[in-house]
Amino acid sequence: MNERRTGFPGMGGMGRGRGGGHGRGFGRGCERAEGPFRRNGIRMTLTRRVIIEALDDADGFLSAEDLYMLVRDEYPGIGVATVYRTLQLLEDLAMVHRIETGDGRARYAMNREPSESGEVPGNEVILICDRCGEIIRQPGAEAKMLPLFEELSRGAEKEHRFRTGRRTLQIHGTCAACSGAAGAEKGD
Repeated sequence: MNERRTGFPGMGGMGRGRGGGHGRGFGRGCERAEGPFRRNGIRMTLTRRVIIEALDDADGFLSAEDLYMLVRDEYPGIGVATVYRTLQLLEDLAMVHRIETGDGRARYAMNREPSESGEVPGNEVILICDRCGEIIRQPGAEAKMLPLFEELSRGAEKEHRFRTGRRTLQIHGTCAACSGAAGAEKGD
């Protein structure tokens, strides 16, 4: 049996042969990256595949350091600088969503919704706990915010000749666990 498992904690499914034609058992993250890489003349190296898949399989947003810690035991040749360079490349290709939480460390997650043209829209609404740093994506909120995003983009273009790209609404506050509301019933 030629199945390769990575052993990354919390990385369910990475390396289980999902990758169509990769030959190394890589999956959907690398499949989505192949087009943009090819169009831009960028090589898909093993280290890039490992980093992309680890980020794609992660639950939530990871810092570069967190991502490095996930891959270093299985692939000791990957250095933290390689992780940073790969994240920058993925950001330049609009494949990752980067957010700043105010603690000096950017967090990254793979963009999930490619458009018909292959471009990934970055419109997203995110909740950030200022106490523990938890980041919560608000699925479906983008659709509700789209009119506001579009209005703000038109205003930026008209007033400042500024063309918007990815649009993110970050809402800072306190999560249920930190506010003591975890497990509390409504109306208490």
